[in-house]
Amino acid sequence: MYMWRRHQLSAMQLAGLAILGSMLLASVFLLPLPVERWFHAMGWLGRLLASLPLFAAGITLMLLAESRFKNGVQNSRWSEEEIAPVRELLLSPWCRVFSIAMLIASAVLMFVEAHHYRGIGWALLIFGQSATRLQMAFRQPTPKNPSRPNWTNFSPIQSDLWGKR
Repeated sequence: MYMWRRHQLSAMQLAGLAILGSMLLASVFLLPLPVERWFHAMGWLGRLLASLPLFAAGITLMLLAESRFKNGVQNSRWSEEEIAPVRELLLSPWCRVFSIAMLIASAVLMFVEAHHYRGIGWALLIFGQSATRLQMAFRQPTPKNPSRPNWTNFSPIQSDLWGKR
């Protein structure tokens, strides 16, 4: 048990890896102007081949770390003392406002100022979504069979008059 626990990442480390993965992924969209000109000179295939490793590494790291973080929180992998600083940071009003502001800014930059700032908009969207997914890991899952009526727990409609004229 101790050996397994020693090699397991903490909640703070997994959240940090998720943010690092989102930074790698966002860096594809935030290339400096000389590198961007070099990519454009290479053509679409050259741009794809040059940015694909960074894109793949970033998205893989981000999604794996986020899913392990979410599973760890829901399965109570860490004690309350270990998860408290991460919970306090992610569920603080400032972090929520920051992630919502990034999502709104990304929409404005991608659609209103699309010509000049589209790359920054995509980067902010990636950061905002990653922060939101980390925050949503602390939500309690909805029950499978809710007590209020919905389409899954209605009784079938029956009538004695069906088929009679």
